[in-house]
Amino acid sequence: MLGAIFSAITGIPALIQAGTDLYETIAGKPTTATTAEQLRVDVESLPPEKQQAFADAMRQRIEEYRAETERLRNEQGDVDAATLATLPPDARVKVAISRMTTRPWTVRMFVYFLLTPAFAIWADGAMVMTQNLLLLCNALFGSNFQWSPQLLLEKFIINENYREVYVSATPWLLAAVLTYMTLRSGEKNPAAGGGITGAISGLISAIGSIKGAASKR
Repeated sequence: MLGAIFSAITGIPALIQAGTDLYETIAGKPTTATTAEQLRVDVESLPPEKQQAFADAMRQRIEEYRAETERLRNEQGDVDAATLATLPPDARVKVAISRMTTRPWTVRMFVYFLLTPAFAIWADGAMVMTQNLLLLCNALFGSNFQWSPQLLLEKFIINENYREVYVSATPWLLAAVLTYMTLRSGEKNPAAGGGITGAISGLISAIGSIKGAASKR
């Protein structure tokens, strides 16, 4: 019973921490355990009924962890050691950082930021259309609607602060988005491993050039 539980949490810091928290709650005393083996010694010193309570609760924690891991794998794909091993060392480091710091919702936010000019054009078009409709109403019904919208794209271009933030952030966000999309594409087509390696290397080189050009502005 306990053997299977501690085998399942060995080497997984999140589950070991959950186990130590659970032990302290059930035992009513702290533990200095930092590994699954040390925690097992503490748990096996408890009375049988408390060991059972620990086992029942810990099984639930393990199932929750597995469910969350599976959800993330479905959303992000599974880049394993074999995939990373096909990449050059510098690409491997960059991919590891990207995978650790990037989540699907974050990538979506990056894309929204990169598309800010396009969104501004769309919003400006809507405001201009509204302004024209008001002018038409004035002409047809003798009304006196007055509205002079400030176009967002014009503000975005003229305002140096907005422009500088966008230009400075674009290479970094583009790197995260393109790396993520390339890996996702590779995960859906495992046979293209060599192509992924070349694509990642090319992306890193191209993005480095973009960053260099942006820094010289």
